[in-house]
Amino acid sequence: MQLQHLSLCVPDVPAAHAFFERYFAFHCIHSQAEGSRVVLQDAGAFTLVLSPAASAFPPRYPGDFHAGFMAADVAVVGALRARMCADGVGLATAPLSFGFGTAFY
Repeated sequence: MQLQHLSLCVPDVPAAHAFFERYFAFHCIHSQAEGSRVVLQDAGAFTLVLSPAASAFPPRYPGDFHAGFMAADVAVVGALRARMCADGVGLATAPLSFGFGTAFY
């Protein structure tokens, strides 16, 4: 069994949509009215659904909640991090190396 779908509630669907397209090469396969739910897919057919967070019940993800993306080599990770920093994306860490790969948060 393989995870193929994830749904996230986000405070700004258009901004999250743009973020995943710009940095992780997702493309939109379905959208509802502006600012509402969008369904994105990546080259590996992973499906990501972005839904608006209800203002009365904003999502509360645990502090260590995150998603991981795999890259062919560490240079790809470094290049993406540099691009995100140049664009002003707030990143919490420098690249970290683990036995299974390199990451940043």
